[in-house]
Amino acid sequence: MHSYCSYTIRGEYLSHLIIVELMKPFRSSLSLKRYDPDTPLRVEPILRMASKYQFDSIRNAIAERIKEDWPTNFREWEQFEAHIGALSRPLDDGLLVLDLLIPEPASAICLARRYDIPQILPAAFLALSSMRIEHDFDKHRAMGD
Repeated sequence: MHSYCSYTIRGEYLSHLIIVELMKPFRSSLSLKRYDPDTPLRVEPILRMASKYQFDSIRNAIAERIKEDWPTNFREWEQFEAHIGALSRPLDDGLLVLDLLIPEPASAICLARRYDIPQILPAAFLALSSMRIEHDFDKHRAMGD
């Protein structure tokens, strides 16, 4: 406990204040839509800071948000595939790539390995292995910008 100008600041209050201040620039990043392919890119800076400064509540909240996009059992995988199937039907005649509409597995794998979120790895690797080689995320993203 520290006393400044006759105010007593307890350590846990100070840590909450720091967390609130650190999160201000990233609030919009955490309000992500489900299956957003940009989730790993948007949350990585926050996750890096939360891990570095041991803000476990923030780190755990981000990890839980990331886990929501990846199935962890067969039933969830079937739902995930049904979602992808529903999206792909209208795209069969066009060049638009599903990679812009569903989670991007390579960046999710990198994020999971870097920040110890192993629960998403099986589904992300399975999704990566089932993608067509022509569906280059970066190439199609550049065409869309």
